[in-house]
Amino acid sequence: MVPLRPVPRPSASQTTTLALLLWGLAVACGDPSPPTAPVPTAARPSAEEAELEATPGLTVYGLGSLRRATPQSPCAEGAFRQFDFWVGDWIAVNPNFPPPPSNPFGGTPSRITTALDGCAILELWGGGGRSLNSYDPETGLWHQTWVPGGLGRFPLRMAGGLRADGVMALEGIRHPWFAPSASWIDAYTWTAVDANHVIQAFTFDIAPGGFHLGGQLNYERTASLPTFTLPSGPRCQPGAEAGETRLLDFTLGRWAVSAANGLELGTSEIALDPRLSGCLLEEKFTTEKGYEAIGWMYYDPLENAFYRSYVDSEGERLELRGEVSSSPVTLEAAEPIPGAPGAGVRVTWTSVSADRLEQRWELSKDGGATWREVQTLVFTRA
Repeated sequence: MVPLRPVPRPSASQTTTLALLLWGLAVACGDPSPPTAPVPTAARPSAEEAELEATPGLTVYGLGSLRRATPQSPCAEGAFRQFDFWVGDWIAVNPNFPPPPSNPFGGTPSRITTALDGCAILELWGGGGRSLNSYDPETGLWHQTWVPGGLGRFPLRMAGGLRADGVMALEGIRHPWFAPSASWIDAYTWTAVDANHVIQAFTFDIAPGGFHLGGQLNYERTASLPTFTLPSGPRCQPGAEAGETRLLDFTLGRWAVSAANGLELGTSEIALDPRLSGCLLEEKFTTEKGYEAIGWMYYDPLENAFYRSYVDSEGERLELRGEVSSSPVTLEAAEPIPGAPGAGVRVTWTSVSADRLEQRWELSKDGGATWREVQTLVFTRA
């Protein structure tokens, strides 16, 4: 990733205090009722719950009928495997610098691993950052969420896919809060030269303005990755560039997740990643039936917004955005459904007490003009 010059953190008057943030989805832990067995009236999902459960790409803890995780991962083959050439331990070399040890920037360790039964690819970048990569079968696009830990760099969200020539190409557009008419355009490509070499090239443009930057890193596979510690700093602490991150700390902890009726669904562990100076809140959701999910929550000081990227072992993903606020916080995402291309979901997190959170899910079919509550989930500190 490319270091960029830090910008001033927005003032209190520039940061809105609307409801915002957090996450959402995960699947339940029970078996579906046999087709021939009657469903008790009290257990029947409402029409709204059934609609949300059937919404493509939206799997929400225990909404609708409960189901176990897919016995054989849907991510074991096909397009989910297109980025596997990047998986492994690497030394990334900038061709514009001499090799180490004469120059500390000559080579950077990078570890790329799979997670969630192959539904996610995780990057741990020795230069100070992590990325979460996944394929969305509904859109046919690959997505990357990049969260840095050091000063001078900002989170990044990109989408794209594998081109016909075998090159993975992703692109993202960011809109800085201090210049609403400007666009920061990031474009990255990954080219597998052979089994042991990958070229990562990038361009960065600011429009309007004509600023352009480009470069590449040559990834060389290594059998022995050196021990490395990511650089740290205070950027996500109160009063610093991304201090708004700390408004999300009320979600941290180990939680038992249940439906409003008391039905136990799974366990959520939400922790700060110490390798990124506390700039990333990472959730790991699991059920007894084998379902897993990863949720990344973070503050983007460039756009002055909260984001959450969520990927699960069923091959589903959802990315939400919200305005900056303390509890309650709300995130929204577009989620088109048949007959309602402007549909979306909204998730609101409320801190009820030190040991209890509530997560309210709402559905809109008219582009956010009206919202209907679908389900409230309860997080109890475990």
